[in-house]
Amino acid sequence: MSKYFWLTAIFTGLFYLCASAKLPSPDKIIQNFEETIEKANTFKAEFTETYKWELTGEQQTMHGRFFLKGEDRFRIVTEDQVIVSDGQTIWMYNIPSERVLIDDLHNSEDTMLPRQVLLKHQDQYRSQVLEEERLHNQPCYVMLLTAEQENTFIPKVKIWIHKDQWTPQKIEQTDLNQNVTTYVLKNVELGVPMEEALFHFKMPENADVVDMRQ
Repeated sequence: MSKYFWLTAIFTGLFYLCASAKLPSPDKIIQNFEETIEKANTFKAEFTETYKWELTGEQQTMHGRFFLKGEDRFRIVTEDQVIVSDGQTIWMYNIPSERVLIDDLHNSEDTMLPRQVLLKHQDQYRSQVLEEERLHNQPCYVMLLTAEQENTFIPKVKIWIHKDQWTPQKIEQTDLNQNVTTYVLKNVELGVPMEEALFHFKMPENADVVDMRQ
């Protein structure tokens, strides 16, 4: 399974109040986020992923773009991978190996969808608002999400949510081995027209196809 399928199982228990009376509650942030995405219907952004290994101190950085329309149509493009969903089927194309993995979308447990960052598996994480912080000169609320289960692979996540736009600007996740993956979003656009062809995968010639659908 692609490492980009990482966000769905991360977010929000909604049991904590904000750390300060001046800060909104997690419930309010999630509500504003949901309303913003639903109204826009489309979400487009560039992202930089940085993965740091705790054991060696080494890190790897990769850049990509994603396009989201509605709840479950999306396209994610990086230097070595293309992931596409039309809402029912998902295609994961590994460019170096020329291999395409096809599966039903509902079989994918972890999906890199900004909409689902705050909306899915809310009973699996506790959430609190830590502070207000400026990120790249933009005002953000910083949320901390802590897994209810001790053996959860991603026990801790921090999210920076734009104070006025209610969109994620940065996501930092720490796994059980203390490896840290950070995603920084930029050039976020809401409500932009998107062709349906974005959400359909065109099979490359000579691709090695692995169909996981039953």
